[in-house]
Amino acid sequence: ETEKDARLQLPTAMKLASAHPDDPVAQDTLSQFYAMIGTTVNRQNRLQESLVYYRKAAEVRESIYRRNPRNTKYQRSLMIGYGHVGDVLGNPFTGCLGDYRGALDYYQKAARIAEDMNHADPSDKRAGFDMGMIWTRIGATREAAGDPKHSNEALDRAIAQFEPVLKSSPGNANYSRGIAIAYEYRGRNMWLLGDRALAMTWYRKSLAIADRLIADRPTDTAAHSQRVAVKGPISNLLAMAGDRAGAIQAARDAVAEAEENHPQGGTLQSVARAWFWYGQTFETLKEFRTAAFGYTQSAEAWRKTGPGLSGTFAAQLREAQRKAVLCGANFSPRNRPAMRNP
Repeated sequence: ETEKDARLQLPTAMKLASAHPDDPVAQDTLSQFYAMIGTTVNRQNRLQESLVYYRKAAEVRESIYRRNPRNTKYQRSLMIGYGHVGDVLGNPFTGCLGDYRGALDYYQKAARIAEDMNHADPSDKRAGFDMGMIWTRIGATREAAGDPKHSNEALDRAIAQFEPVLKSSPGNANYSRGIAIAYEYRGRNMWLLGDRALAMTWYRKSLAIADRLIADRPTDTAAHSQRVAVKGPISNLLAMAGDRAGAIQAARDAVAEAEENHPQGGTLQSVARAWFWYGQTFETLKEFRTAAFGYTQSAEAWRKTGPGLSGTFAAQLREAQRKAVLCGANFSPRNRPAMRNP
């Protein structure tokens, strides 16, 4: 319905913008319709189409910005526009096209605007938050691109932005969610760099933030999703460390929380990832039948996200299917474990 309304109004907005090329309000209205369509089709996994509209919005906003370089409203609008393009190209938090280099180019543009706004008014907490989120995206994207060292540098910049604003506003959910993601990706990087103990430390820092959010806001679906996101890798790290009971409990908790969170507003992607970690944890424990079950459930959750699955979501579906087959092949009558309910 939102997409239909936006498409109906788009021709009028285009005519108005064409008739008034120097009017920032008319131009901004046009950019908002482009962005609205980009967002609605992105939610339907129509990533290439989403990218076209987000780029149109960014181009219009660039024109506005060139004429109004000190207007904070249009500065932030362009920064958000660059973020939208970067997200479709290579944001690992969401489904994306896997173009991490392209995403980083746009995130760097967004970061420069955020830094200009922050320098102009250091007391602006929103500008500080924007910088933290952009550097978190840069860090996460570098991690996805296989560059944990430079990812850590970006994440440390993000954490340096989040910690002061969170200290002054300890109950702020947005700041808390932002730093929890940064901590999570620090954990990912330390695992990639071979330091599993330090990885666990960062994951537990992220988990502690999510726990505090949920204690204050039990129905906070984003906080539940964040807790699921770190319980998964924690379960596999516990398995690798030989803590079988702790690993199984963490894996089961992650799946249960993801499944319970989904009807309340959580995502199927969170469910799919929780089941993938469940499979990976039992694969580490060499309980291949249970691992195959987890990977199969992950693949099923990915399929339920909707038709036309593309980009990194499609890649994660294929990986879950591949792992299910692999663990099924490794399962033999001699080492069959008893089937466990998740």
